[in-house]
Amino acid sequence: MSRLLWAIRSALGLGIVVSAPVAAQRPVALAIDATVGGSQGHGGEFWDRGLAGARLAITVRGGGTRTLVPYGEAAMDWLSITMGHDLLCVPSSRGGCMDPYPGLRGPTISFGLLARRRRRVELRGGVGGGAYEAGGTRVGAITANADIAGFMVGHVGVVIGTRLIIVPRYRGDRLWTNPWAIGVRIR
Repeated sequence: MSRLLWAIRSALGLGIVVSAPVAAQRPVALAIDATVGGSQGHGGEFWDRGLAGARLAITVRGGGTRTLVPYGEAAMDWLSITMGHDLLCVPSSRGGCMDPYPGLRGPTISFGLLARRRRRVELRGGVGGGAYEAGGTRVGAITANADIAGFMVGHVGVVIGTRLIIVPRYRGDRLWTNPWAIGVRIR
């Protein structure tokens, strides 16, 4: 956990140091994404693995007319919008009742490349990390994302994408999920 936080702080510091001279040479642009979607949880001994969620993200990217530009994104994920399960007991092979799959909530940061075609279509791919709260515990995660956005009306577009979230260790198990999302991008 502390290594992940150190890596995130270092990446942010490096981004600030590198972005100041780059911003003076090339324009930068901001975009905001608001998406909703769903996912299926994998790993561990849990039941009720369906996750519904939402995501809010802000992206800083290179501007101008270049076709391929770098970007950095900070986001907040909520992959846990589910009903309560307090009165249900599904027997566990470890004894007692199985827990429902833990919801994941928390901030992520990622860096990647954005390819665009005539400012109407954007394709992005990136990798990063997250600090999620899962079942009352803070866990680090490795993330990857890919999405495509289409802009038919100026600065507002529709975005469709998927992500991979891997939690290397949660109560002795490795968890992963591959959420899909659809929403709006404003740039």
